[in-house]
Amino acid sequence: MITSRGIVLNAVRYSDDKVIVNVFTAEAGTVAFVVRRGGSGGRTGRGGRVRAALWQPLTVVDVTWREPRRGDLAVASEVGMARVWTDIPYHPHKAAMALFVGEFLGCVLRQEQADARLLAWLEASLAWLDGAREGFASFHVVLLLGLSRFLGFAPNIGGWREGAFFDLRAAEYTQCRPLHPDYLEGEEAALVPRLLRLGYGNMRRVGLNGRARSRMLEVIVTYYRLHVADFPPLRSLDVLRATFS
Repeated sequence: MITSRGIVLNAVRYSDDKVIVNVFTAEAGTVAFVVRRGGSGGRTGRGGRVRAALWQPLTVVDVTWREPRRGDLAVASEVGMARVWTDIPYHPHKAAMALFVGEFLGCVLRQEQADARLLAWLEASLAWLDGAREGFASFHVVLLLGLSRFLGFAPNIGGWREGAFFDLRAAEYTQCRPLHPDYLEGEEAALVPRLLRLGYGNMRRVGLNGRARSRMLEVIVTYYRLHVADFPPLRSLDVLRATFS
């Protein structure tokens, strides 16, 4: 049996009465669980109210399961909510961010191996968002840039010089204009090192207005598409933009 902390990434319909829930776990990376609709997929010991929310995206769970045979889906024997979000589900801006972040993580972590440090960082990041009362409008931008460090393709800003181009494909600065369209120049290129130095507590130091934030998010999504194989379209991106417009 395996017991691990995990974060629910997404749920996909499997049949009329079952869904596949992908959970990024500390002990086994991303695990696909088959869960009966309307049920917990295991014993929770916390009542029906909690069971109904257990498999929602970005829920932090403690889950126990038996290693499935090759090609089979896992079945949770026990699952419990490890942390309760008190503000994210009810604040319209935070809820839109969570919808986007959940879908995004489902795309980039769908085959990720075990990484306890990454899981702890994601949980701490979401805890910060849940508790923030102001100054969180660029949370998703900072989170996606920080995530790139764990995934091994963080932008290399060592070559930054005034007037340099940032090559999104090569993930580095160059003094020559790239021979493809995936690059930044001017003020946008100069903004990359500043954004990478930000944390959640000081992200207001770079005063991104709504238009600039939307543009940077577009750039970051493009960057991930260039570095993550088979990156799909994001349905929640329009919802996020509409919420912050």
